[in-house]
Amino acid sequence: MKCNIKSAPKLMTALVLSALLVACGGGTSGDATDGGDTSGDLNPDGQGLLTGGDIGLENPDELGPDIIDEDLDGIPDQANYVDDTACRGRGGSDPGSTNAAWNDNCTLEYDLDRDIEAVIRSPFYHTTYVKGMQRIVACQEHAGTDVNVEAWSDGFFGVNTRNAVIEFQRAQGLIADGIVGPNTWGKLQEQVDNVALLIPSASDADYNAYGIAVNPDASGAIDCSADINFFGKFSEDIAAEDAFEAWEMSKTAGSAEKGSFSIAAP
Repeated sequence: MKCNIKSAPKLMTALVLSALLVACGGGTSGDATDGGDTSGDLNPDGQGLLTGGDIGLENPDELGPDIIDEDLDGIPDQANYVDDTACRGRGGSDPGSTNAAWNDNCTLEYDLDRDIEAVIRSPFYHTTYVKGMQRIVACQEHAGTDVNVEAWSDGFFGVNTRNAVIEFQRAQGLIADGIVGPNTWGKLQEQVDNVALLIPSASDADYNAYGIAVNPDASGAIDCSADINFFGKFSEDIAAEDAFEAWEMSKTAGSAEKGSFSIAAP
């Protein structure tokens, strides 16, 4: 899936994997200033406890190896737990998007619960995973039609981002909880795949670059389909030159400069 578009197998692989994002039109997400809703929407029972759903796990009974749940009610007996798994017990298993699919990327979410001691933010609150996700929802107009995609995609998962994720989830027929888990990650990647637009990378033949599909149900005011936002990296080993290695992201929307798509800070 390198950028040699003369190779039919590589082109087909590119169309199957596709990915990426873009910048278009004014204003930031405002998430960096943390000026949003702190009402605890992710904890509707109001008891100040994390549930399995709150920690991004699809099965509340599977809380992770270091979470104490002696009464087996699916609720951690202590909020200040330790987890040394790849995604810190939040859901997902891939902190660096190191395979073709996105549905195992680390789960992203807004604040957990400010009333719980030592549990204030998701550990991936400020990451390039968030930045990439923001570009997709903004390009599809779930953040409004007058935003500047690059400015709005600041890498902070605050209330404005949560609201945009909820709009995206509703549009995709998902549970609208504002949490970017495996199903939401899968739908986000589909918006990249649906573009089926191969943009040869100008800087490295071991990469393909991609844009993001226009939302057919939106106004069309934002069109990120022709801008480079993500890169698919392929093996440099001649014997395995079409083996997919990782997703990366343009450092700024539309740029050929590559950066991480991971739990790293932007």
